[in-house]
Amino acid sequence: MPLPLKIGILCGGTGAEHGVDLLAVKDVVNGLSSLGHLTKIIYIAKSGIWYQVDIENDELNKKTFDVLVEEKSDKLIPVMKLISKNSADIFTVAALEPIDLFFPLTDDPIQGFLDSLGTPYVGSDWVGVAVGRDKDICKRLLSSAGLPVVDGIVIDINEPVDYRSIISRLGSTLFVKPARQGSSFGVSKVFEENGFHEAIEAAGRFDRKIIIETAIQGREVEVAVLGDESPVVSSELGEIVDMDGYYTFEKKYFQNSERHIKVPAMIDSKLKEEMRLAGLKAFQVLGCSGMARIDFILEPGNRYYVLEVNTSPGLGIKSMYPKIWDASGLQYKELLNCLVESALAKKTGSINVEHQLSMSNI
Repeated sequence: MPLPLKIGILCGGTGAEHGVDLLAVKDVVNGLSSLGHLTKIIYIAKSGIWYQVDIENDELNKKTFDVLVEEKSDKLIPVMKLISKNSADIFTVAALEPIDLFFPLTDDPIQGFLDSLGTPYVGSDWVGVAVGRDKDICKRLLSSAGLPVVDGIVIDINEPVDYRSIISRLGSTLFVKPARQGSSFGVSKVFEENGFHEAIEAAGRFDRKIIIETAIQGREVEVAVLGDESPVVSSELGEIVDMDGYYTFEKKYFQNSERHIKVPAMIDSKLKEEMRLAGLKAFQVLGCSGMARIDFILEPGNRYYVLEVNTSPGLGIKSMYPKIWDASGLQYKELLNCLVESALAKKTGSINVEHQLSMSNI
């Protein structure tokens, strides 16, 4: 791999998760810089305008990008603007510095656009991202491949629903969630009818397509997968603990998230191997590449279900995905390097990131 690469860190975005990925920017920038790469932050504002960010790494925590936009700071250089918001998303590209590789941290589905630029990027292509993002389609594909998923139904926000018929099928405790939204936005745990209708309304703020599922009591266990043609699954698993119901957005990002994360998860070796293989199969069934975190719910009797396949897992150094890999023997900088190698391999077909992982004895 030639050094240094000019890597564009894409962050921000137009969706509800706009600020979530910003938590990881400094860690990723510092990690890539320590590997000898040159980084350039490209911030996607809520308005849809892309800015090249001209600030030093140690300034990243001093002001949010949104504040810099409001101040019309000269630290933000517009490089892509919407020409029309009325009929179509039409863009004009300004003087963006040459980029060798993009590193998307945003949850915006921009992979198809990046493909059109012909520049390699970290993570799954647009197909894997789109399928993983839609929890309904994801569940259908996983189920058709023989992987266990939680029982549930899908409704439209305007569709009349009968609470009694739903609980007769799914049980008295439910999860209601938007089908195409991450970070637990719009997710509610429901115990009675009044809360049910409020939950439908809350989920509908984020998506007209809503999933209603049986709320299974158990441990939330997560597996990490990395690579492309021959992906590698982490030797250790992570667990979300002390959830007091479920892992809300506030617990993920505003409380001390580390106290909710346990790595490695204490699971017997046979069951762990089964879940590792199930995670790898889920990754392959959905056509993922680069990276993904596969989330399970594990019942007390050791029966497990695939909850979600997250193709854009958090990459801050304290996030679950890097912590699982660290417990598996792959430290943070090495993980970032493998993600870069994987992106280049996907573009050129000439780099074997799996060989590098095997050399790390994972």
